[in-house]
Amino acid sequence: MLFPSLTCVDNFLDDPDSVVELSKKFDYVKTTVSPGSRTSKLHELDFDFFNWINLKICTIFYPHQMRDLRFNADTFFQRTHKLEHDNWVHNDGVRFTAILYLNKNNTAGTSIFKPKDFNSQIIEKSGYFKHKYFSNEEHGLPQDTLEKIKEAKELNNNAFEKTFSVEGIYNRLIIFDGNAYHASNPMLTDHERLTLISFMREIKLEGGPIQYPVPTMKSI
Repeated sequence: MLFPSLTCVDNFLDDPDSVVELSKKFDYVKTTVSPGSRTSKLHELDFDFFNWINLKICTIFYPHQMRDLRFNADTFFQRTHKLEHDNWVHNDGVRFTAILYLNKNNTAGTSIFKPKDFNSQIIEKSGYFKHKYFSNEEHGLPQDTLEKIKEAKELNNNAFEKTFSVEGIYNRLIIFDGNAYHASNPMLTDHERLTLISFMREIKLEGGPIQYPVPTMKSI
């Protein structure tokens, strides 16, 4: 099967409100790799839900092999608030990424980017400042440090060109190649952004692992 660069499914869940309610039952922890906070991996918190939501995602591409599907995924609920230095372009380095938007007020979607040239190492150079900001944004940072973070983000993001953008509509699921460069869109309000994110590391059928043409090509 040819895995597309991006798939968008509106009205993904029959009862998204119940999933929002489920998200409120878990603790959230600050991370250094992303803004806001995340739950622990959902397979550790509610394996039945983890298995159900990821199987539902996988069957978008394999509707006739549902009984034979096996997958390896890291799945979280994530809460994000408006930040001055958010929206860094990056990739996830997984087979594919799935994002389910769970805000009725449509706080922010996601944009896909392409490098302006063959050098994508700029992300590694700016990563230190991004992680420092995400680790400390709640506690405040000195102004000179914030200036360095701002410069690092501009250096990082200026190496990429936006190709298209998806609005974060309630109960919309997007799935894209995990090697695709992307960033969350700027939040225009102070409403919290709630998403479910699943990093799909591998999908298998009973016969063995599945290779996807587009993600495999993009990993080279």
